[in-house]
This record gives sequence, structure tokens and C-alpha cells, in this order.
Amino acid sequence: MMATLLDQTPTTVNKLVDSLPFTLTPQQQQALAKLRAFLISPSTFFLLCGYAGTGKSTIVFQIVKELIAEGTRVVLSAPTNKAVGILKKMAAENGIDTIPCITVHQLLGLGEKLANVTPGAI
Repeated sequence: MMATLLDQTPTTVNKLVDSLPFTLTPQQQQALAKLRAFLISPSTFFLLCGYAGTGKSTIVFQIVKELIAEGTRVVLSAPTNKAVGILKKMAAENGIDTIPCITVHQLLGLGEKLANVTPGAI
């Protein structure tokens, strides 16, 4: 029987915290708790926001790596093509350059088609 994301999430988050190159601040711990709740919820979107340099990208890319390693399909999205380019660069810097990075507009237009996309095909 294949494990579900719900089954994997506590392990994923624990691995994430252990693998971070820094100690989480109280605000980062709160963000991670909200992200943990999102991962086990039926919600399909999560917005993580904060000031520059607060660890958003580090936390997100660590989680993305763990989810990919566990077989979960992940797509990153940004509002503009320029921002998508930055996402692609950051993904490559984090060793996950095959992950689909698309605009929010493209993501909303994909709907059912996204279920059939293989990483790197977009």
C-alpha cells in the first residue's frame, strides 16, 4: 500500500527541521506549523509571505526537495515570467532544476492537464 502525503507529512517536516542549516526563529516555527497544517489539509494553495532574508525560500526549497524525494508532484508558480525565471534559477541552485515553474496564469489555466505533466515538461 502506497503512503499518502498525509502519512508522510510529519516525517517530511521533521526531516526538514533537522536538515536546515540554521535554527528556526519563533516566526519561522510559526510559518512551518502553518505549512504543516496546510500539507495535511484539503487545501490546494498556500501563501507564504515575509520580508527579504527571513528564510522563506530556504524553507520552501527544503520542503520541495523532501516532497519530491517521497514521490509527491510539486509545481512552483509566480505572478510574472520574470519571477518564474528567478524561481527556476533558485530551484536549480537547490538541486531541483527539473521541477515545473510556471506563471500563476498558466497554473490556473492548466487544471486537469497538470495531473498528466511530467517534471521538466513545462
